[in-house]
Amino acid sequence: MHFRGKKSEITDKKFFYSPAGNRDPKAELEATIREFYRPIEAVKVPSYLKEIVANAKKIQGEHRTKIPQRSANKADYHAICRFGARFDYLDGALHFEGLPKNPCKEFTDMFAYIDPKSASIVFPSSFMGSPASMFGHTFLLLNSSFDSKLLAHAVDFAAQVDISKENPLVYMTKGLLGGYDGFYAIAPYYDKLKEYSDTENRDIYEFGLNLSEEEVKKMYRHIWELRDIGIEYFYFDKNCSYNMLWLLEIAREGVDLHQYFIYQVNPPETIFAMNNEGLIAGQEYRPSKWSKITAYEKKLRHHALFEVKKISQGVKEPQSIFSEDMPHKEKQAVLEASAEMAEYRYIKNKMPLPEYLKTAHQIALARSFLGKGEALVFDPDTFLQGNQGTRMMPYAFIKNGKFASGFEFRLAYHDITDNDVGYLKGMQIEFLKGSFYLDGTQSSVFQLQEAKIFSVASYGMMSYLFHPITYRFNTGFDRSFWEDRPVYYAALGGGASYAVNDYLYMYYVLEPIFYVLRSSRVALGNSLGMVASNARLKLTIEYSNRVYGRIIGHILDASFSVQIVHNLALFVNNQSYFFNDRATRQQNAMGLRIYF
Repeated sequence: MHFRGKKSEITDKKFFYSPAGNRDPKAELEATIREFYRPIEAVKVPSYLKEIVANAKKIQGEHRTKIPQRSANKADYHAICRFGARFDYLDGALHFEGLPKNPCKEFTDMFAYIDPKSASIVFPSSFMGSPASMFGHTFLLLNSSFDSKLLAHAVDFAAQVDISKENPLVYMTKGLLGGYDGFYAIAPYYDKLKEYSDTENRDIYEFGLNLSEEEVKKMYRHIWELRDIGIEYFYFDKNCSYNMLWLLEIAREGVDLHQYFIYQVNPPETIFAMNNEGLIAGQEYRPSKWSKITAYEKKLRHHALFEVKKISQGVKEPQSIFSEDMPHKEKQAVLEASAEMAEYRYIKNKMPLPEYLKTAHQIALARSFLGKGEALVFDPDTFLQGNQGTRMMPYAFIKNGKFASGFEFRLAYHDITDNDVGYLKGMQIEFLKGSFYLDGTQSSVFQLQEAKIFSVASYGMMSYLFHPITYRFNTGFDRSFWEDRPVYYAALGGGASYAVNDYLYMYYVLEPIFYVLRSSRVALGNSLGMVASNARLKLTIEYSNRVYGRIIGHILDASFSVQIVHNLALFVNNQSYFFNDRATRQQNAMGLRIYF
């Protein structure tokens, strides 16, 4: 019933038989039992369901399909069929007798079609192109008796809104305030893979759940109960991932996943919670189309990449590769990469369908003459070995020659100075970060060092085949301006990033900076940075030039971190501020970053 405390989190009246059902469990219990005994002929089918069924039949027309169709029959709308999980639970405790005989045909047909045998939780990685997906996403996968997971079905929870048409600021505001209803939905898994992995370029992680077949069936019965039920959607807590937790708690008695979340829920943290409760049993990785093409970029020489670009654009015939002076395996890889790149161009609306079909056919034909090749091998970071998103750090630092101690806390999620294991390299999302310190004077007053409200950055690496734009946005209060006191600012900039190798990338950002120092002002910032890292060590250096009118500032920010163990890192930072007509400021800090 989704009760937390004295009230159910579901407010949709369709989910309850008692008018007070979402706040009075006893009243709902009594009303539900009465409905179990209601004669089938006395059931009233609501108009909304009749309309759904009529519209479905109109869309389907005369086309035949094996997918069971929605029903507006009284028998299928009876309480025993609508609320199967509820009925099984109560029947096990109360042992009902004399109930109406009801085959529940719609449920039985759909259950046989879905054929739930086992389950996985799926995590599509962060997608920087949409505010709804910056923290990633999770949904449930119901695996069937088929060998291929592509024939399984995904169970998703999402706000009922067309994000492509909704203004991002309106979406964020309404999402924060509960302005949308969310709904559970079931769709073929291959459709979800097409949406996330191909269209949005998101890597997919599948985490097997060690649920028994009976637990999976129990969970499906509850999913069935939630059809057409609207649930308030809140972006930071009662979101897609939060509502997956209910399904797992119902599947396995005694599991309490909600205990791990008090004020916010982000998708990666729910995976950690499931792992802590012993629900995770293995991991599989599905690279996105972008990741596949990038992998080919790393193994092909420059001349070969030139061939990939021309063949995928339809400018050059695929068979021309036969006469090129390159190894046989490289020719195979060129055509394989060309096929992936052509499909990518079509998905991104850079190639019309007729031209894509022609190009894809020619590439496939040419590739068939070169024999069996070598499959791409991926060795992604183990997701659960990455640091969690909430972070605190006690630290000590020397500021302008004076010793001080401080404390930093960040609600979520990841910045470019954090260890990248389990995260998308070059991605930054921070929400509500505050840093305070106790100054070294006799008064020992707590001072605000920084209060970051929100920060998002994408340092997309340019390559021969891809040219993503680097962007970042920051807003909050900090002391990086020409007076040493907290100043409100908002900065939005763009630029470019380039990966030198797997361990080093560099970036440039040009950003206007709005700030308030006695009055509203605008500065122009130029930033050049480099990030070098491996699995344990990370070095980040950024030089920024800021023009405040007649005042010119230079900022050098260098940090170094060492991953000690999971969720624990040593962090060292130096910040130097130079101005053409102001005194130089400098501070050195050292702290212990604790993630949870």
